[in-house]
Amino acid sequence: MNAWGSLLPATAVVAVLLFIARETLEYFRRRGADKRKVSALTHLLARECELNYWAIKALRYIAIQIPTDENPGEGMQVTIERKPSGRSYARIVSADGGTESHHPVPRVHRELMSKFLLDVATIDRELFVVMEPAYDALSHLEHVRESFVNAPEASDFIGQDGYLEGLAGFALDELLKAEDKIGRLYRHCTGNELTKHRVR
Repeated sequence: MNAWGSLLPATAVVAVLLFIARETLEYFRRRGADKRKVSALTHLLARECELNYWAIKALRYIAIQIPTDENPGEGMQVTIERKPSGRSYARIVSADGGTESHHPVPRVHRELMSKFLLDVATIDRELFVVMEPAYDALSHLEHVRESFVNAPEASDFIGQDGYLEGLAGFALDELLKAEDKIGRLYRHCTGNELTKHRVR
């Protein structure tokens, strides 16, 4: 009886030590996996920021070309049209009709942020703090884009010129805010300023 009594505490101690060792190894394994996941995510998020920086630059260019009371420009005429494929573009014609250019209305990229926002919230709070505002900014950026895309239909009552003139100032304000928030996320992910874009 005494032999069994002295043996039980030893086996209990061994079991506890094995449990602690297993949990410690599992903790470091999970922690290492989370670090690798965050590293991969920051790389992919930086790429998504560059794609959206192109969208911001393209939409800003279109908005700046639209004549307004504050920015009459040089009498450019801007209309939003659709190609047979369904893609929208801005048609910009000079006042004398001598030059004409077409500029695509690029799409907004937020698939990656949508997919991993919850994951980031659980594994990296610092990244989440800058990613959430950037994700919200992309919603506003998408709204600006859709407003341009829908210009041919939305302007039935006031004409496309009047509609676009009202949209231009709003768009420029929203684009500036979006660029700031996306730039913060990019800086967190790369340590660099967002100065380069990616078309695809």
